[in-house]
Amino acid sequence: MVIVPLLSKKYIMDVKQKAIEKQKGFISNFLDYMDGEVALALSRNEAKVYRRFERQEKEYFQVELDTVRVISRVETLNYMTTSILYLGIWIVGTYFIVNGSMKLPQIVAFTQLAVTIVVPLNSVLSVGGDYFSGKEIVNSIDKYLLEKDITDRDTHIVDFNNIIFKDITFKDDEKLILENINISFDFSKKYMLVGDSGSGKSTILNLIFDKYIDYSGEILFGNIEKRELNYDSIIENVGYFPQANHIFEDTIRNNITLFDSKYSDEEVLGVLDKVNLKDRDINELISDKSSNLSGGERQRLILARILIRNYKFIILDEPTSGLDNKSTRMIESLLSSLDIGFLLISHNYSSEMKFDVDELISIKSGKIQ
Repeated sequence: MVIVPLLSKKYIMDVKQKAIEKQKGFISNFLDYMDGEVALALSRNEAKVYRRFERQEKEYFQVELDTVRVISRVETLNYMTTSILYLGIWIVGTYFIVNGSMKLPQIVAFTQLAVTIVVPLNSVLSVGGDYFSGKEIVNSIDKYLLEKDITDRDTHIVDFNNIIFKDITFKDDEKLILENINISFDFSKKYMLVGDSGSGKSTILNLIFDKYIDYSGEILFGNIEKRELNYDSIIENVGYFPQANHIFEDTIRNNITLFDSKYSDEEVLGVLDKVNLKDRDINELISDKSSNLSGGERQRLILARILIRNYKFIILDEPTSGLDNKSTRMIESLLSSLDIGFLLISHNYSSEMKFDVDELISIKSGKIQ
């Protein structure tokens, strides 16, 4: 019985090691996708990425299943040898009792001694299998995935060329954030929205992209009020550069296309050229922790991710935050050279940028100045 775990040790450990490596990759990809979920949602690409992740999930669960099978076989063999041991004790004991060499109490005592040795050994083997298989981790992740409702969208996309705020007032827990805001953004023009922290800049952005935010007044996309417009029409026409963006642990190509195979290598190279990253290999592996990406290069890569989708208008939330003056000016020059309109929300901008936009909008204490 003791020989079974010893003989199968290497086999079990090899299988478990393979499962652990698969688990590491699976969880790493899972966390990576979750960190970039905003970008995937705004690109209307969650379903394709989910299917890609689902394939990895199945591969991982297959390895886990193989591990459980191996452990089950070893445990079964172990319990069989244990049963044979017990049976052997009684067969030999019966022989000695018949010959008068031993008495029944001695056989019972010997059996009890065997139990005190066998049971702990079986427990160790069983606990080891449970530890390495990590069933609870897998089950919790699987439950989360099953609860997510990610499907291919097939809604009617409405086309529009402007966004108009009419008498917009917004309160958060009775605190007045925006008061009687009237502004419009024509998609053929370039705008910059400036203001101190807490002035209401981010709230204007949220009013455009947040599906569930409540407000008084009207937000018109073309001639359709936001409450009457399907959300896909907004994110299909308007690109969003978030202040907190994410670089996936994958190639430059997949970070730009967001795993969408409809984009050709030529299109990827084209947008890399637009953002002055034409010398980068599209198959180069990068991540959120990459040392081979500077702060400015990272922001230009996110801009390339937006440009490849040919939005009619782009809204950028602090794209130069944390960058030095040289990198800031490079981002600003790229934006100024675009042939589409944008709204740049910023507090870190150069004096030249004020002259590169068609309209500079200042907000203070929730009011347009």
